[in-house]
Amino acid sequence: NVFASEGSSAGVADDWQPAAEGTMSVRFLAGMRGFSACRTVLGPHQRTIALEAGGQCLVFDHLRTSGATTTAACLYYVTELIERGRWWVRAGTGDRSRYHLLIASLEPRLIAAEPEGRRNTTEQVVYSSRAGDFSGGTWFVTALWPLADEAPMVDPGRVLQAGTIVDPATREAARVVTLHIADVPVTYVCRAGGGDGAIRYGPTTPDGDPLGFTVRTDAELLRLTPAAEGPDAGLEATVIHGTYLEADGRRLVSLPYPGNARTNVAALA
Repeated sequence: NVFASEGSSAGVADDWQPAAEGTMSVRFLAGMRGFSACRTVLGPHQRTIALEAGGQCLVFDHLRTSGATTTAACLYYVTELIERGRWWVRAGTGDRSRYHLLIASLEPRLIAAEPEGRRNTTEQVVYSSRAGDFSGGTWFVTALWPLADEAPMVDPGRVLQAGTIVDPATREAARVVTLHIADVPVTYVCRAGGGDGAIRYGPTTPDGDPLGFTVRTDAELLRLTPAAEGPDAGLEATVIHGTYLEADGRRLVSLPYPGNARTNVAALA
């Protein structure tokens, strides 16, 4: 859940809910080889979910408010806390579950937890929050990583990297997150919908070295992963809810209306 209220959060009742009802719409829903993705919109809140076949999940929450001082919080409910760091927790998800869940707050890079009575039991609410003027939009970016209950803890800093890019021409901002799944990097670039902007991104190797080309797209979600044909084949790029993808000016994807497409991208020989 993501909740927001104008003004200070002091004195807000524990059972506070948004005063006005709204209608949730689905902006896109895509089932692709290796992953699925969807975006829902409820008033000023957009939630984009990317779910990998192995169960790893990214949640991009974007919130744009009226310009007044706003307190916003992103909430997740779990049954117990097993281990925690400054920006992540390892949580139990139920007595009958054989899995734990790593919840990592990639933006803001801070997480908190406290007990809360819910559904006739006491659960743990894991949350991140921020306050300010969000007329330009604000983000919560969360990774959910399943772990077998007896599996060792993964290093969140090694398997998850996050950043922000801004297209110099359009000033469109996007969030970039790379998951390292079985040592294979999978990168998602997510931008807020509703505009006509584009994003420009220069992919890198796992060591941070540029791959030698730049992609540009109006997709609301872009997924990049090493091409199956081998390292010399470059990257496999999947466009979600976009009309084009370019690499160094070469048009690789062109659609008449926003849709989904997959292609390979590599540097010019």
